[in-house]
Amino acid sequence: MKRAVEAVVFLVILVLILVPLAACSQGPQGEPGPQGEPGPQGEPGSQGEPGPQGESSSQGPAGPAGPRGLQGPMGPLGPQGETGPAGPEGAKGDTGETGPAGPEGAKGDTGETGPAGPEGAKGDTGDTGPAGPEGPVGEQGPPGTSLNPMRIALLRWWEANEMGLSFTVGQDPLGICFDGENIWVANYGGDSVTKLSASDGSLVGTYSVSGPIGICFDGANIWVTNSSSNSVTKLNASTGTQVGDPITVGSVPRGICFDGENIWVANNGGGSVTKLNASTGAEYTAEGSPYTVGPSPNAICCDGENIWVANFGDNSLTKLKASDGSLVGTYEVGNGLMGICFDGENIWVTNSASNSVTKLNASTGTECAGSPYTVGTTPRGICFDGENIWVANYGSNSVTELRASDGSLVGTYPVGIQPGSICFDGVNIWVTNEDDGTVSKL
Repeated sequence: MKRAVEAVVFLVILVLILVPLAACSQGPQGEPGPQGEPGPQGEPGSQGEPGPQGESSSQGPAGPAGPRGLQGPMGPLGPQGETGPAGPEGAKGDTGETGPAGPEGAKGDTGETGPAGPEGAKGDTGDTGPAGPEGPVGEQGPPGTSLNPMRIALLRWWEANEMGLSFTVGQDPLGICFDGENIWVANYGGDSVTKLSASDGSLVGTYSVSGPIGICFDGANIWVTNSSSNSVTKLNASTGTQVGDPITVGSVPRGICFDGENIWVANNGGGSVTKLNASTGAEYTAEGSPYTVGPSPNAICCDGENIWVANFGDNSLTKLKASDGSLVGTYEVGNGLMGICFDGENIWVTNSASNSVTKLNASTGTECAGSPYTVGTTPRGICFDGENIWVANYGSNSVTELRASDGSLVGTYPVGIQPGSICFDGVNIWVTNEDDGTVSKL
């Protein structure tokens, strides 16, 4: 556009020059004069207004497409894409034919016995057989007492329920126990053990030991403490034969008990208790046996989980865990502790110096309300019949029966001279009478 403006200006200037010249007459052309010096350049004129913009030409139609070029070479393989979702499961094919059976495998171990099934229906009662001939009338026996099934602690009783009888055993009988069929008595002065039939008191056998005091049954064997030789003897309960050699324990062993697996012995002279494996007779020395308790332990019993020891020397009870002999607690009770027993919930102890018995809660060791309870003179042995507590009163030649629930007096019964130990056979109470060499059956 600028050039167009300059052209217009140039034409205007040219017209202005030529018009005056055309008005004059033209004479002959003279010689050209010398060229004068160029005048100074005039000031540039002002820029004219821009002319109108011309219309732009329209774009022509597109030309035809050219031919397609040749295909280039294939590029490199790209990375594999992610696995798509699994398609729907195809239809299940037909089951193939069963193959031949493989060889039978070895027989596996027998599984545990399952629970017993429900009791079957009771069969019809058979016909009554003919009555047998009537036997002769026997001699009248002594009056008996009625049987109370609540007192059958060992689920066993005898057809005969004789009471008020006494049977001769060895010299100075001290310890006594029941094996489910027979009564066993430790005769301290006679260095022997006497076995009597519980049903009628008849003598079954006499077996030699050494200064026996305590005695207990482990379900198959009889164990006896030999105070004069610091040992225990194991006898077969069926035959009375000695099982192995006497086993050495602590000093002056007295009380003895069974915890269901092991034998525990109270060593009166050593202030300790020894734990023996009932099957092998081996002492648990690696576990810590013998275990220290109070001075002069006399009696010992098990409550199913713990071992309780009556310490005569300091009037205390020691409670040990049966599993490892660790100390659970020590409890002060009466005076002159001699006997001990468990009633399924409580521990009962005889206080020989105060003519009483103390009742403790086996779980906590706390003394029960109303305890101690007065009994006879110099109480020693004590046992439980499933309902009541029985105490042998050494100084008054009697036995006291207390109600286990509250310690109330049920009765007092005379026995032999200087009764010491006592046990229950499921129906009757048996008591050793030290001074006259007998046992009484109540």
